[in-house]
Amino acid sequence: LPAGHRAEGNPLAADEFAKKYLLHQKSAVEPSTYDRCRAVVDQVKPILGKKLLVDIHLRDIQDYVNVRAQTVYHKLDGTEKKIAPGTVKRELIMLSGLFSKALDWEYITKNPCKKVVLRKYESRKERILKLVEEPELFKAFTMNDRRKYLVEIVTLALNTGMREGELLALQCKEVDLVTKMIVVRSTNENTTKGKKTRILFMNEHVQAALGRL
Repeated sequence: LPAGHRAEGNPLAADEFAKKYLLHQKSAVEPSTYDRCRAVVDQVKPILGKKLLVDIHLRDIQDYVNVRAQTVYHKLDGTEKKIAPGTVKRELIMLSGLFSKALDWEYITKNPCKKVVLRKYESRKERILKLVEEPELFKAFTMNDRRKYLVEIVTLALNTGMREGELLALQCKEVDLVTKMIVVRSTNENTTKGKKTRILFMNEHVQAALGRL
């Protein structure tokens, strides 16, 4: 049975199969997982195009991974950053899932993602802020009026361990200044680490920062 063909011999275009796959995933997985699948499919559209599944080879997937690993995106603050290796790995896993489903449904006889090599691209080492550096960090914020709003956000991040998405999604109803507790909720739109809702207790720095908002 040639890869890319069903037993009856009817060829299937890769982009048509992607539609079938997404339709299946929409009812089979969590909404957040489906959104990630759809995003990956959108990323690989230039590779899939109108090709038949039989024409998608290991080299095509490897080229996609190599290009993604060198992709640079612009952050909200205007700086540039490479796509994280972990992001590329997750995209490859999801793409492999698409081809695994094609294998299960007998559209292909081999998954072209199986022998893709994830190279160890150079990445910036994690930078941990030292306690003695905190005053200089906050001084830098106050030197520029456009950055002053960051003082409270960074204070919360340093003293609670909340992630960027969790901070930006935080609502007033989730903050209780009387009991000194913050409820960090996990939702489909804003998933927390571990996808679990948790309670954080405020120290005096967090209370002061929230009081200034």
